[in-house]
Amino acid sequence: MSITNIATHDIKKLEELILFELYENHKQLIVLNNKEDTSLIVQESLQIIKNFIIHKKINTNFYTKTGIIFHTKRIAFPTVIEILDIVQNEIITHYDIVTDLTLIVKLYQIAINNIAKGYFENSFKSFIFMLKKRNEKRVPQILKEIFCEHITWLDLVQTDLQENYHDVNHILNKHTCNFIEKLKLFVEEHKNFHNEYKQIESLHKQFHKDILVLIYALDIKNYIRAYEIANEIALISVEIESIIGIINILEIDESSKYDDLTGALSRKLIAPILEKELDIARIANKKMTISMIDIDDFKYVNDTYGHQCGDAVLKHLVAKCKSVLRSTDYIFRYGGEEFIILLNAANFTNAVEIYEKLRQKVENSYIECNGNKISITISIGIESVDSSKKINIAKIIKQADQHLYTAKNNGKNMIIYNEAKEVEK
Repeated sequence: MSITNIATHDIKKLEELILFELYENHKQLIVLNNKEDTSLIVQESLQIIKNFIIHKKINTNFYTKTGIIFHTKRIAFPTVIEILDIVQNEIITHYDIVTDLTLIVKLYQIAINNIAKGYFENSFKSFIFMLKKRNEKRVPQILKEIFCEHITWLDLVQTDLQENYHDVNHILNKHTCNFIEKLKLFVEEHKNFHNEYKQIESLHKQFHKDILVLIYALDIKNYIRAYEIANEIALISVEIESIIGIINILEIDESSKYDDLTGALSRKLIAPILEKELDIARIANKKMTISMIDIDDFKYVNDTYGHQCGDAVLKHLVAKCKSVLRSTDYIFRYGGEEFIILLNAANFTNAVEIYEKLRQKVENSYIECNGNKISITISIGIESVDSSKKINIAKIIKQADQHLYTAKNNGKNMIIYNEAKEVEK
């Protein structure tokens, strides 16, 4: 049966034929979940439609909803072309059928045009709609704002992309900065909503997927520039990963995060925080150090001055640690008078300098308790971590503990480390 006869007798069948062509003949280029997706896609480019009608081909980069980009020079859609001819030549005169046909063709053209331009904001909106349907009351408005303003590649994946790298950088920096700022605001405003982190994780996964698309598109044009932007994006990703990690930790009850006596992070947070920071260090290709710290002769302090003064000594040590550590570092109470410190993104020489500064600060200070001036020293065992390798956290801590044991046996009040040795899974 001809297209004209199908259109005259069954407009729905014609629509199915178009969609069948869309699915089967070109499914490697265009992936649509259902017919509604076609009608939801917005924006139309008359120039592409004209080129499509006149030249029976599309010469551009195609972006599919599966995140794959193809570069093609000749893609023809015979069914649509035949329908266009029918409509233009007014072969079908029945007003309703012509109107329906025109609408179908227009929707088809819009779908092709937007896929060709790499425009997929509709998928964002569909996600938001689905999210709201699942739990409308709990999804904050800011989530929608983040998603709708999140970077799309409408202005990036273009045939003249190679000549517009400055614009690409401007758009990329503007949108990613806004994205990070909104994530930070989201964290600040929703610290008590322990399940919200899952929504941010969804955003982050989509962000990385989109970034890969951009890198692939740039790679088609200029491999070196794509590599440069990939490195820039990696740095942005580190910051986002850090925010994701913070939100994950928010799931733990606030009251159990910190040691009641010293204010150091509790032992239960060692594994999740170390795992998170190792992932970030791996992305940024940074090293980190983990150390075990022990108060020398702490039993003597307790036996001589009492447990109240022993507690004061523990609090004093943590205060000294916090005065030396940076905002990106962590101190955990491991147990008794032992503490673990994580130094982030510091080369090993700088890390040793920080630990030495801490050792000296403790040695040159004293604690006043019940009329006594108590002086203490500490021993430190440091383990350098190569984040590019698979790491077993328990083994890292064990290595640091062994270095601490060596420091204790060699006279105390010292730092022992082995920079070269790396712990692998």
